[in-house]
Order: sequence, then structure tokens, then C-alpha cells
Amino acid sequence: AEEIDIGIGALGAGGPDLQAERLFDEEVWLVGLPAIWPFGARASLRPAELRGLPLIHSSWFRPLVEAAAGPALPDGKLRLQADAMTSIREFTLAGGGFLVGAPSAVHDLLAEGRLVGAPLAGQALPRTLYRRRDQPATLALERLVEAIRRHVREEVIARHRFARAPRAAGRAAAGRP
Repeated sequence: AEEIDIGIGALGAGGPDLQAERLFDEEVWLVGLPAIWPFGARASLRPAELRGLPLIHSSWFRPLVEAAAGPALPDGKLRLQADAMTSIREFTLAGGGFLVGAPSAVHDLLAEGRLVGAPLAGQALPRTLYRRRDQPATLALERLVEAIRRHVREEVIARHRFARAPRAAGRAAAGRP
């Protein structure tokens, strides 16, 4: 925290030296190739439906996947756990399994129809703005924070179906209501 002035994170990132401000919540989606998508045009999926599917996700997402799918999620169904989004996107496009994650990471592929997906009911990632507690805010930093808030309101929440204004404070880090 000593080397940052501001940052945006998810899943309870941060620490005691940082002040947190919830910006928006992003739904968690299951995403895959249209040719292997087993759910038709359903509007949402139950987290338990992850069981038995070959899954792809980033390593920091594993606790959310396990919490959503329950303890019966078999380790053998994890096809790829990586931290490089390029690898995750390419493996998903190659039909290696189903991505569990933030749809913002593949929104272009969803818009093009190269991937399809649906939100997992009751699962969301809190997107949070972090600032240092021990530093007084400069005018430049305050203007940057206001520009970020405005962008989130006018561009992210208003234009993306997977982002919404944050729900009441105090929800769990995994975003359960």
C-alpha cells in the first residue's frame, strides 16, 4: 500500500492501510463456445450447475468458484487455472472448458457471438476503489476519483448489462446478497 495512491480491485483486495469505496458490482458469468453450450438461452444459471463441467478460471477466482458450486466441486473438472487473461481467453475459445469469471474480461467475444454465457444467480464481484489512509488527498487525486466515479456511472453501469450499482454495504466478499 505504500507505493500506490489509488487502485481498483475486487474480492476484498486491499488492507488496513487502504480506504475502500465500492464502485459497482459485476455479475459472475459462466461462458463458453456456442457449439458446446449446454444451457440454451437461459437468463441465469444456478451455481450448483457448475458441478461436472470442465472449468476455467483465474487462481484468485478459485475461492468464489468453490463457494458458489459447493464442496462437491471435483478438482478433476478444473481444466485451467491461470492468471494470464490471454491464456484463459484462448483456452476458452479453443473449447477447453467453461470460463467462470467476470464477463468484462470477454465482453468483446460475447458481443461478437464467439462466446455465449449467462450469469450465476446471486454471484457478483464487488469492484472497489482503494486509496491510502495515511495520505491527504490532493486536488489532482480528488479530480481523478470523481472522473472514475463519473465513468463508472455513465459508461460502465449505464452501458453494460453485467454491471450494476452496488447493493447495500456489508455483503460478503464473494458478493452474495
